[in-house]
Amino acid sequence: MLKKSIPIIYICENDLTQQIGGTIHVKEVLDSLIKLHNNITLIAPNYHDKNIDIAHGIRTIFIKTSQLRIIKWFYFYLASTLQIFRIYLKTGKIIIYSREMSYNIFLPLLIKIFNIPLFIEVNGVLLKEMEDFNYSRSAYYFTRLLEKMNFQAATHIISVSDEIKRSLNHLLKIHCNNITVVPNGTDTNIFHPMNKDECRKKTGTNTSKFIIGFIGSCYPYHDIDTLIKAVPGLADKIPNIHVMIVGDGYMLDQWKNLSETLGITDKITFNGYIPYSKTNIYINSFDICYAVYKTNVFGIGMKIMDYMSCNRPVITSQLQAFTNILSPQDSIQFVEPENVPSLINGITNISNNKNNIKVTHRKFIINNLTWDHTAQNIMKVIEKTLCAA
Repeated sequence: MLKKSIPIIYICENDLTQQIGGTIHVKEVLDSLIKLHNNITLIAPNYHDKNIDIAHGIRTIFIKTSQLRIIKWFYFYLASTLQIFRIYLKTGKIIIYSREMSYNIFLPLLIKIFNIPLFIEVNGVLLKEMEDFNYSRSAYYFTRLLEKMNFQAATHIISVSDEIKRSLNHLLKIHCNNITVVPNGTDTNIFHPMNKDECRKKTGTNTSKFIIGFIGSCYPYHDIDTLIKAVPGLADKIPNIHVMIVGDGYMLDQWKNLSETLGITDKITFNGYIPYSKTNIYINSFDICYAVYKTNVFGIGMKIMDYMSCNRPVITSQLQAFTNILSPQDSIQFVEPENVPSLINGITNISNNKNNIKVTHRKFIINNLTWDHTAQNIMKVIEKTLCAA
């Protein structure tokens, strides 16, 4: 059992003033970790000099940084490493839990010199994302070099999916024995069932439409292109079909252009960014929640768990990351990524059976995939690794 007196330092470079997936993840994990271990210090940047709300009982060190992209990272990495060193000198023994920071050259040096346990959490495959965003080969190989240095220095790595684990082994030659899979979770207090018609009134949505909804950041790995291409075929089978894309990001303009090219702008609404506080209302206004990812995705998205916690029917990818966790049922349809006929068939199956589908996702989430489960599993990995050392 890990002694309560040993400080756990949680370090991340996320902008915790933002209400987006990555920052919510950090706060939710911290909320749950402090229930299990009462000696936790958070070290994070404060890019905008704003107040940042963190769970009671967690010590915080916020480092004010420049707004210049490269400089702010370099300064945060150096300053945070010095803060960790100061805590180490004061306490004599610490554990570091880090969200992946591929370009941090200082932390690996510190933990190697002083033999400090370092656990790195990995939520995606950065090298694959760099390929998707067409980074130069020099940037790709430079990142690969630094990532390998960080991961090889770590005491243990925590991955959110088996696919990411295999990818780290394949791309960076990190031994699978040094990686443990701990899935992400959701907050069932935030994401809970609500009356669909009441939610549609709050969002100004037509109550007579059969709505397929997506909510999240607009990134290339979300298979929204296929959904847009499927709309003409879906309209033949479901005349009152309507698609809602709720969110903002890199791909939004391209998706809008595609819908205009296909002449289906009357059947798609692009809502843009909404406050995180309204996410649950939008999810509960959907008839089907859309979470299909392209074939190169390596993990299960948190939005699927949010959808399921709201007890909404879900359509998602026939990928191992999802089928390992989710069981097939009428209210979860698995479809082939980037496959229009497969998607039309999956959506039509839910539409045709909408009056007979009994959705029981929420119970499964409560029993298996909350942030409390995630925190408990993280602590088990830390304790097991340190006991074996």
